[in-house]
Amino acid sequence: MVGESGCGKSVTVLSLLRLIPTPPGKIAGGSAKFFGQDLLKMSNDEIRFVRGAQISMVFQDPMTSLNPVLTIGDQLCEPLMLHVGMNRVQARQRLLSSWSW
Repeated sequence: MVGESGCGKSVTVLSLLRLIPTPPGKIAGGSAKFFGQDLLKMSNDEIRFVRGAQISMVFQDPMTSLNPVLTIGDQLCEPLMLHVGMNRVQARQRLLSSWSW
């Protein structure tokens, strides 16, 4: 997701992934379809799987989001290894195949 600073990118993704604590946040209505499934109606276990296996977020503060000791590739592969059960080679292949050059 790309946009100007302050346009709501972070709060939108945090809301979709249900990472905003309730309360104070709440789902007032509507739906958020992802591959035909409504993210807002998923159980905690279902949304937890989506967060690591299908949708990921790199938070804005690079000092707390990315580890300077590890390569970016390793850090992008880690969720696939932890949440999908891929080995390092499979995760790297998936990462490279989904990258848009």
